[in-house]
Amino acid sequence: MSIDAGYETRPEGVNSEHQSKRRKENSARKKLAYRDYAVGWVAALSEEHAAARAMLDELHQELPQKEGDSNIYTLGRIGDHNIVIAGLPSDGYGTVNAATVGKDMHRTFPSLRDYLMVGVAGGAGKAGKFDVRLGDIVVGDKLVQYDLKKDLSPHYFETTAVPLRPSQRLRIAVAKLKSVHEAEESEVPTYIREIANNNPKMKRYSIRPSLQDLLFEDTYEHTEPNEICDTCDRSKLVERQRREHDGPEIHYGVIASGNSLIKSPEKRNQLVEQFKALCFEMEGAGIIESLQCLVIRSICDYADSHKNKLWQPYAAAAAAAYAKELILAIPTSENQESKLVRDELLFGEIKALQDSLSFGSILFREHSIQSPHGDTCKWIFRHSTYLTWLDPKERPRHNGFLWIRGKPGAGKSTLMKLIYTSLKSKFNAISFFFNARGDLLEKSSQGMYRSLLLQILQQLPTSQQEQLFRHHPLLRSIKPGCIKWDNGTLQELLSKAISQFVQGELMCLVDALDECGEDEVYDIVEYFEKLGKLASEAKVSLFICLSSRHYPSISVRDGITLMLEDQSGHRKDLGEYVNDKLHVDSVNAEIIRNTLIRKAAGVFMWVVLVVTILNKEYQSGRIFAVKKRLNVIPDELNELFKDMLKRDNNNMDEFLLSIQWILYAREPLKPQEYYYALQAGLDYEQGDLGEWDRQEVTIQNMEQYVLTSSKGLAEVTKGWHPIVQFIHESVRDFLLKDGGINEIWPSLECDFQSYSHNVLKRCCYAYIGARVSDTSVPTQDQIISSSFLRRFPFTTIAIRDVAYHSRAASVKLSQQDFLESFDFTTWTALCNPCSDQLTAYEVCESLFSLLTSQIPDDCSIRGTAQKSTHYHKLPPVLDCPFYHGWTPLGLASRENHGDLIRVLLDRGVDVNGRDIHDRTPLFYATLYGRQWEAIRRVLLRTLDRTNAEDDTKILELLLSRGANVNIADKSGETPLHAAVTCGHTSHVQLFLDHGAQVDAPARNSMTPLHLAAMKRHDEIIELLLNKGAHVNTPNKLDGRTPLHIAIDGGKPLPKKPSPNYGTRVNQFGYNDRIPFHIAVNGKESAASRLLFEHGGWMNAPDGDNIMTPPQQLATINKVVKILLGRGAQINTPNHTGKTALHIAAIFGYKKLTEMLVSYGAKTGISDNDSKTPLQLAVENGHSKIVELLQPLTRADKKT
Repeated sequence: MSIDAGYETRPEGVNSEHQSKRRKENSARKKLAYRDYAVGWVAALSEEHAAARAMLDELHQELPQKEGDSNIYTLGRIGDHNIVIAGLPSDGYGTVNAATVGKDMHRTFPSLRDYLMVGVAGGAGKAGKFDVRLGDIVVGDKLVQYDLKKDLSPHYFETTAVPLRPSQRLRIAVAKLKSVHEAEESEVPTYIREIANNNPKMKRYSIRPSLQDLLFEDTYEHTEPNEICDTCDRSKLVERQRREHDGPEIHYGVIASGNSLIKSPEKRNQLVEQFKALCFEMEGAGIIESLQCLVIRSICDYADSHKNKLWQPYAAAAAAAYAKELILAIPTSENQESKLVRDELLFGEIKALQDSLSFGSILFREHSIQSPHGDTCKWIFRHSTYLTWLDPKERPRHNGFLWIRGKPGAGKSTLMKLIYTSLKSKFNAISFFFNARGDLLEKSSQGMYRSLLLQILQQLPTSQQEQLFRHHPLLRSIKPGCIKWDNGTLQELLSKAISQFVQGELMCLVDALDECGEDEVYDIVEYFEKLGKLASEAKVSLFICLSSRHYPSISVRDGITLMLEDQSGHRKDLGEYVNDKLHVDSVNAEIIRNTLIRKAAGVFMWVVLVVTILNKEYQSGRIFAVKKRLNVIPDELNELFKDMLKRDNNNMDEFLLSIQWILYAREPLKPQEYYYALQAGLDYEQGDLGEWDRQEVTIQNMEQYVLTSSKGLAEVTKGWHPIVQFIHESVRDFLLKDGGINEIWPSLECDFQSYSHNVLKRCCYAYIGARVSDTSVPTQDQIISSSFLRRFPFTTIAIRDVAYHSRAASVKLSQQDFLESFDFTTWTALCNPCSDQLTAYEVCESLFSLLTSQIPDDCSIRGTAQKSTHYHKLPPVLDCPFYHGWTPLGLASRENHGDLIRVLLDRGVDVNGRDIHDRTPLFYATLYGRQWEAIRRVLLRTLDRTNAEDDTKILELLLSRGANVNIADKSGETPLHAAVTCGHTSHVQLFLDHGAQVDAPARNSMTPLHLAAMKRHDEIIELLLNKGAHVNTPNKLDGRTPLHIAIDGGKPLPKKPSPNYGTRVNQFGYNDRIPFHIAVNGKESAASRLLFEHGGWMNAPDGDNIMTPPQQLATINKVVKILLGRGAQINTPNHTGKTALHIAAIFGYKKLTEMLVSYGAKTGISDNDSKTPLQLAVENGHSKIVELLQPLTRADKKT
């Protein structure tokens, strides 16, 4: 077994990282309940399953396997339909296996209404009157099991099968799609192409095999051992007429199903003649009778001896593509549509709350604990206390509460990780491992509650999460990105989540509870006691296991306690470790081992350190001194640390700097960062801080340097993100809590923390200074190259943290001289190569600290615009572009860092300074509001911006200092364009009041009025028109006026109608389809806001576009009416010749069409394709528009 917290490691190998990535991806997906799925999809082959999965618009989280169901499911969504995909066992083809899969699927997902059997089949070829070719699709309107027979004579059988049909609902959907294909091309080729676009590894699914489609004569047998027919006689091919296209044809008819594979043209032709079968497969009959499924097949061979697998991937993709097109044609009710959209919005809100619970290092401590040594720790699974804890019959006695206590370094964390690993493989489990070396959330009760709540939410179905949050004030009153969690709210939500947990037993493990303060420990234990009782009352099987050091003053009323060092199994673990690691072969070896275990008193950390000391004595030849050395080694861990350090007084300056970096670094350092951090602080020659020569100094050298410089008290963790840390938390306690610093360095200043930060600041600055030479300062080419940071690995830490340590040191030590001489030129130059490692906000904070750290505490300038008398001279470089090409003021405005904005303005920076995009700080201050609002619209129900006043104050501040409101960027956009786009009415008014040009044209002559029409901001449209905006200006791209754009949302018009008449939330451009509706920012329903921000669209059915939210239709009508009332020319065509009436007819906006007609829209105008609004309404299936326009069009023609 390893020690409690020492010898930590992250998971090793690519496999662990891949599994972690998959778990993370799965947890980020939506999780529904079993009852939420409506379509079952069975795929027999692995290629068929892969093709089916590729057709999903969205993947969902996996659900727990139900008892008795061995199917493996893939869950997701196509359009509005939630899909369950099930595969057959790899060796289990045929009707019987298919029937078993279908039965289990129906039992697990009882709400399934539609079932599809989708995959490949052998084709009829040119038998009879059919011409079915490889890659063609066969939709089974009938299915017959051809191998059901009765005996008529010794040599003659008659098939007794009765043709089976899919459900009436599916037959209607097939008929509907078939009628669409009479007039329009199928979407199947598009869906097939997209497989490769979305999944590069699946290119063979999207490309027809290079081998030709070969159909040989019935009498010609395949004789070569090779499956491929490249040596077969081409003169035996059946002559077939060449098709005009390469895409698959869709056939409708009989599919023959049986339990044997047909590889005989005679048998194939017999079945074609008897049943008129188009293809032959092996599973459909197994589920169609009980589940009335629809069988969809694509041809991969001709059911003859020339059968091979080359066409299987493409055929699987073709069948899956048709299945997707069919699913999109299956209608859903309006109520269901509204619920789906509402659920989408609520899911987005819940996802935002989940994201706010998480923090970057939430799993670090758990992953960093090494696995036990050998077979140690496994005694716990046989221990009577542990078994009593898990025994349901004993639960009333202990309320599912187990507390493992032990001395520091005893090995509690290693034991807890083993228990957790075991439990989570069998039960639902959540855990938190406190990390005293981590950031605040890693070592606080709030971090624990956040982590536990997040984990349990990820295990709850979406429906239960919605029930938990639906009416919670968090969804209404908290700003995105700034959710302020408190322990009370977290405890409330965690209690509610656990009380409604019905997914089986729930294990909750919390390690190293003592890393909190003692008051926090009291509160945590009290809460968990209440939680255990609450769970019992709610009939929830909750098991809680805590671990900590001994707390004699804290106990639990109902619970079990296990003292680790008192357990015989633990003592045996110590003995096993000593026997394995102690290399002493003297006659006193047994005495030494027994003495070592006795003195350890159950502390594994002590054993690990002492074994190392004794091995060194023995290996140096001092065999006689081993026993004596053991006898004088202190029994207590703290005294052992002190003894180790007193015996080695070499390089104490290096040791001091080592512990300062480990104690006070902003975050743990990597080995290479640690190496150069110490080099920078030990007064070596500047050349030692140059480029890292990996030939001269290897990672192994650096890891050894960690051990020697820290005198064995620090280590490098193993795994994929190695860092430097103390070997155990007790080292930190010894140095800080138990006075170790003062004992070793009694002459140091009393405020060791400020003193240390000042030292670390100098290390960072020394490393920055070493970059001043011509060969080290990065050029623009070097900035682009990621190799710069590999060559100078401490750069990012030095650039980011020099300000952090300066501000931390300023609590007790003046920074005036340091900051007045600070080299901002080099610092800003080095921000660029670090731009991928530093966030914009971190750069702002660093710059703010560098400009203000010398200001006394009683003159804090946060939130003020004064105290300028305390500023040192502003370097000219801070008025030029640097990080990502932004100026400091532009960056501060983009990040809404008001404090830095005030400091820079007070120092006289150019308020109109442009960055590399020609954008000014005013533009970014406006754009920030747009980004904030975009998040708000997706995540929150409320539309009021709680931070709008702050944004406006920033804009007013910039304007009061001379910001020019009409400066355009390289695309011609001004701050007014940005304000209009994000829908900030108050900002638009502010800019207009400050002289913004109301008709300023951006790229393609898009004026602010075009943008307002696109977003359908009626209030902003009124503001712009009142300021004299021209209502009939066409843009240069396609000639659309604000009137056109108000109707079509500024997006390209669809080329043809879609068979999907349901609401679909996807990104723009999905499946080459163009969004039909652009939601109305600021006035629409919450559902349409979500659809807009996610780039979604709605494909409307016949009539007055009932799938468009009523609020959106009303707003479109309102905006159009405003424009018409202000002089918009109603019959002006765009570049394609379409008027406003053409566009309304395409979308099926009935009331809008009536309004346009009433305002004088001409119905007889033809577009560039010679189509009138009436013809477009017909093509798009809007019968009510047709009824309205038909008589008017006749009248126009007569006129």
